[in-house]
Amino acid sequence: MKKILASIMGFVMSATYVFGGFISTLTVSAAKSQTYGNLTYMNYGGWIEITDCSTNVETVEIPEKIDNTTVRDIGDNAFSGCSALTQITIPDTVKTIGANAFNGCSSLKSIELPVRLQKIGFNAFYSCTGLSSIEIPNSVTTIEGFAFNNCSGLKMITIPTNVETIGNRAFYDCNSLTEIIVADGNESFSSKDGVLYNSDFTKIICYPAGKSGESYTVADSVTIIGDAAFYNCRGLTEIVLPDKLTTIEDFAFYYCSSIQTIVLSSTVQSIGQASFYGCTKMTDIYIPKSITVIPVGAFSQCISLSDVYYSGSESDWNAIEIDNSMDMNSYLTKASIHYNSEGIVKQIQGDVNEDGVFSIADVLLLQKWLLAVPDANLANWKAADLCQDNVLNVFDLCLMKKMLLSNLSSVDA
Repeated sequence: MKKILASIMGFVMSATYVFGGFISTLTVSAAKSQTYGNLTYMNYGGWIEITDCSTNVETVEIPEKIDNTTVRDIGDNAFSGCSALTQITIPDTVKTIGANAFNGCSSLKSIELPVRLQKIGFNAFYSCTGLSSIEIPNSVTTIEGFAFNNCSGLKMITIPTNVETIGNRAFYDCNSLTEIIVADGNESFSSKDGVLYNSDFTKIICYPAGKSGESYTVADSVTIIGDAAFYNCRGLTEIVLPDKLTTIEDFAFYYCSSIQTIVLSSTVQSIGQASFYGCTKMTDIYIPKSITVIPVGAFSQCISLSDVYYSGSESDWNAIEIDNSMDMNSYLTKASIHYNSEGIVKQIQGDVNEDGVFSIADVLLLQKWLLAVPDANLANWKAADLCQDNVLNVFDLCLMKKMLLSNLSSVDA
């Protein structure tokens, strides 16, 4: 397919234009697809672009010149699917590595990027799972989105001084990545403790998925949690968000499956699609009334979400546009909503009367409620759901009595 696309470009164009009152016809011969060993290339007259390579090749050496013309670009998909490729030599004349250029080169253990390289394209090194490190030369100014997507062996990366643009999810699914360092003098990006921020620390861009530690406090100056910034950070149990936060972008906390509680400050105005998708252990979240829209999938697969603490009234909550398409926010809509809350109040197991302690009074209240005694109202029925099946019955009562006896025994001891 790559060769067919390259061949389509081999055609002759005719153009008529007016210059100084004379009508002239300009004929331009477009580049034709040619081969050099295992390589396919296009010669554009002033430079050459590598467009394809035999998929079973193991080693490749790209020359500086072919037909006495400088090799300048590695084109889109040029080495895509070359899963046997273990070694490649790229000349320093190359300035661009195109989209998907090394897609699926899973046997590639290392690669030396040319010193004049300026751009690393979209998805350029997708699924280069054998790469454990890569040195980006100082000449690079642009790293496009998903550039190192699923480089699952990549452990550390340094952003050099001249990089001005890093696209969304450039290090997506790099689950072994522990540290991102930004070189001194870079005016567009910064790093702190191996975490990637923009230059003025108002946006967190990427928390490495393989970074050690269970708790992380986002810099106080941050107003934006970037797209997929904490993607797949399964080791984190706690993330402390800043008071100035205004925006949580799409997929921000996607599959942070160990997070238990999230507190959003009163300044937060928007949360993105699938922003908390797969936070399977999250039980509580504090949502300010400044949130007016909850997009599709924001709380999808949040299977443990039981309590939402909301700073506004019930009517304010009902006015929120919650996109529950395909039930992708159903865990949010089924949770208990605590209106006019000033923060998260941690639930005390068994404390159905919500007096702040679990005692015999709670056991007796639940017993009366199960017997349908008039005025036996449970202030917090979920505190009694010890079977965790969203139903209160005699089994929960038995567990409450057992828990009470256990508590009394520990006090006596």
